[in-house]
Parts: sequence; structure tokens; C-alpha cells
Amino acid sequence: MQKILLISCLLVWGWVGTTTPAPGQEDHGAVLAAVGHLLGCGAAVDYEEGQAVLLSYVERRSETAALAAAVFFDLGLAGFTRDHDRAVRLARPILVERPEGAKPSSPLEGALVGFCKATSLGSRSDIQKGLAMMEQAAAAGSVEAMYLLGYCYSPHCKTPRMPRDEATSFMWTEKAAQADCAAAMFNLSICFIQGWGTPRDEAVFMKWSARAASKGIPDAIAQLGYAYAAGIGVEKDPVRAVELMMVSLRMPLLPANRSTVEKNLRKVKRRAARPDRSDEDWIAAGTEFLQQEREKK
Repeated sequence: MQKILLISCLLVWGWVGTTTPAPGQEDHGAVLAAVGHLLGCGAAVDYEEGQAVLLSYVERRSETAALAAAVFFDLGLAGFTRDHDRAVRLARPILVERPEGAKPSSPLEGALVGFCKATSLGSRSDIQKGLAMMEQAAAAGSVEAMYLLGYCYSPHCKTPRMPRDEATSFMWTEKAAQADCAAAMFNLSICFIQGWGTPRDEAVFMKWSARAASKGIPDAIAQLGYAYAAGIGVEKDPVRAVELMMVSLRMPLLPANRSTVEKNLRKVKRRAARPDRSDEDWIAAGTEFLQQEREKK
């Protein structure tokens, strides 16, 4: 099988404006919107805006925001630099003081507490309880919970004793993708190219990869470019491949993938044979293509 960028993204409702609650006051709508920009559910991805808003609520001592930030720092996704120690510092005070059996104040909080318990992030490990909390949040309509469940059961999750179940991972990832979560769309594309929990299908891989890219997941854009370069699920098109790779390099790619994209780009650019095009020309064409893909939905 040809090598392709296979990246797990962790990343739901657009930001609706800045509010200024008192310190310690929760604003679930604003925190949910910030997480939405990071995961791309119901809105285009905007890592800069999502991260800025989320961290502003952490400073205001929002427990839900602190737990969300802990998850993103721990996984190093959506523009967050991976920092396990910082993640623990954010999550532990909240989870240690949380009364046993306390009910979550929102499905998002239930999903985040469940994830922390399942992965022992700032909390004593309780995989079964954590998974159960995420399933309850998913039943209440939390797309974030569906996404996190897909991650927990996937081969990407390295938590000791976490049950690895590709079929269950696929089920939850597909539910989140169908609920318009861009990060889940990206992970679903990986399921189809790897054959995780579903038969391998390059055409369906291409469908979900394109949808995730059109919503702004940087690594999905890079992956889509590589698919055009290698002819995976689509006819080879080195020009389109360069356009998309150039766009992705202007975005916060996962560090492990940036060097791979740069290396592939040099090779594909020679095949594209368009010396008349400037970098800005390539990027403008790629941006226009993604806009057209977005308008198809």
C-alpha cells in the first residue's frame, strides 16, 4: 500500500462572539463554540480563534474550558503544542475535587470528564466508568463524545488496558462524521484507507478526506494533496496536489507531518511543471478549489 499521511486529529459550533463572565462563571455555549472551531463540527475550522477563546475561559476559571484544554494539550492537536504536564496541571485540580458520582453540568463536560477518567489524565484510571460517561454524553447528543469514543477504541490510543476495537472505533467515528464533525471526517477517511473496522475503500477514503479538507482541517488538506499526487481514490493530478500541499503548509500542520509534506512537495512540483506559477498563485488556486468543494455540501 502506498504511504500516505495518516494523522489522527482531535478536534463543533461556530464562535458567536466574546462575552466577559465573572471569574469562575461557566459559559457552556462559548466554550462549546471554541471547541467547535477546533474540531470543525458545524463550522469551518479556526484553530487560532478556538484556542484563543478556550484559553481565555481557562483564565476565567471555567472548569469545562480547563478540561477541554487539558485534552487538547495532552494529544497535541488542533494547534496545541503537546504538553502532558500542562494537561495534568489543568485537569487534576478539577477531578480531584470533583465529588464521586457528581453529575456533569453539560454533555460536553461529561465527555471530557469521561475521557480524562478513561485515559487517566489527571485522574485515577477508571476505563469502564470513563467510557460509560462518554457513551452517556454521546446519547445526549454530544458530538465531541462520539469523536473521543472513536479515538479511545482506535489503534491511535496508547492508554494501557484500553480495549482496542476497530469496529467500535469506526462506529463512533462515523457517527461523529455524519453529525458534521470535520475532525471525525478526517479520521473516518483514515479508517477507509487502512481498513480499520471497515473494508478498505479508496473512493470512500477520498470522499471523506475531501470533506474534511474543505472544512479546513490542515492535515486533511495535506493528505488530499498527497492523494492527488499518488492517484489514491482519484486520478493523478500533480497540479492539484501542489496547490493543496502549498495551502496546507501555510496552516498549523502536525509537526510530524510538515517535513513529510515539504519533501513530497518538492517531488510533485517537478512533475507539475508549472514554472510560471508563483507560490501565491498555487495557494490561490488551492484555496479556490477548497471553496468549491465546500459549496458542494
